[in-house]
Amino acid sequence: MLDITGRNVNDIYPEALWKMKIMGIKQESRNGMVMRIPGPVVTTYMVPTERMLLDERRDCNPFFHVFEGVWMLAGRNDVGWIMAFNTNITQFSDDGVTLHGAYGHRWRNHFGHDQLNWLVTHLRNDPKSRRAVLQMFDPEVDQDWIVGGSKDIPCNTAIYFEIVDRQLNMTVTCRSNDMIWGAYGSNVVHMSMLQELIANCLGIEVGTYTQFSNNFHIYERHWNLMDNVAPPEPLYELAYAAHIPIVRFGNAATDMYEITQWMGSPDDNQYSAPYILLVLRPMLTAYRFYKNNRKIQALTACNDIADLEVRMACIEWLNRRKWKDYELQDSI
Repeated sequence: MLDITGRNVNDIYPEALWKMKIMGIKQESRNGMVMRIPGPVVTTYMVPTERMLLDERRDCNPFFHVFEGVWMLAGRNDVGWIMAFNTNITQFSDDGVTLHGAYGHRWRNHFGHDQLNWLVTHLRNDPKSRRAVLQMFDPEVDQDWIVGGSKDIPCNTAIYFEIVDRQLNMTVTCRSNDMIWGAYGSNVVHMSMLQELIANCLGIEVGTYTQFSNNFHIYERHWNLMDNVAPPEPLYELAYAAHIPIVRFGNAATDMYEITQWMGSPDDNQYSAPYILLVLRPMLTAYRFYKNNRKIQALTACNDIADLEVRMACIEWLNRRKWKDYELQDSI
């Protein structure tokens, strides 16, 4: 078993690429040729809230990843809302309307009760508990859907939470993990957002986030990312100096309710949650300008994103896009 530990995803990602390059073995898979690490891989993030991968060649879409995280926390499984930020997600839907294995829906609705509310109540009543388990794989339905050839069976199967020294540690178990689009793309963002939400609801700090990946692989289309792998450059410390919490200590329920409402009515002026006002709203404004080919206005809107790491990720991603006659567009 391979262990990879680092401060954040920007430290861990190049190390994982290097380990894959020197240790990986080629294998056929259901979706084509992969290279995988023999045996499970355990990734541990010491500071999970530093969640935005800024690698230029990987070119992560921060708008999609953050909005996907919010979509999950709200318990949604509808393709329509999230596909506005990434149309490729529709390829994982069996009916073009919903995602069968949507994590957020599993967290909050699928099993007939809200697992997140239960976790907060349970850990608040029993901070020493070793029974705080969040379930995602459901054998009652998933086994039949596997036989039926479903496109979307949960890759991440369960999550364990534990309070240690007034910090919330989290371990995610994953049956099969694409290290590029999964582990160090979407997983690191939405799972750490979940961890932060639970911690904030409990009024404690975020601890470590450990991801156990039973099958850790990289698809052939991404093998070129292993070329010329170099050690990470230190990230400007200011990027981590102004993190905006998803919900506030003491206001978690109100803030989460507002975030859920915001997804349906993002242009209303009724919200007071800082994460909406200081992160989500300016991100959505910037993304709308991007979709309308207005580069200058999109980049200007990013300056209002108060979370400096998210701001940096959005600006760098927008600057890597191909813009058509944006000077003329912005001058109209």
